[in-house]
Amino acid sequence: MGSKTLFNDDELVPIRGQLTVCIPQPEVHYRASGRLPNSTINASINPRSDGLVIGNMQERGNWSLEPNEEVRQQNVSAAIAFFAAMRAPTGGVRLTRSGPARAIPSLESFYGEES
Repeated sequence: MGSKTLFNDDELVPIRGQLTVCIPQPEVHYRASGRLPNSTINASINPRSDGLVIGNMQERGNWSLEPNEEVRQQNVSAAIAFFAAMRAPTGGVRLTRSGPARAIPSLESFYGEES
């Protein structure tokens, strides 16, 4: 919040964000984010060992450092709506693959003979 003073720039404007940390969910091992359909609300879900971090709220011009309960509820509601808006996967379709790399390409393979 001291950037405005530090850089002596009256045009700097804060953009306040707020994250909500839910209880850890070790079975969640992916990150998801996106805009809700027909909305300007973004949702972001990031798993960490100490909790599931959700939120993507950005409030231009808000100088407050205090948590906002309304924003916490908005973060949670946006995450719920984001996942509810996803369509179910098609049966029998493999969604992801995991495993070691098949072969590491040599450095030379990235350059032509005349490079």
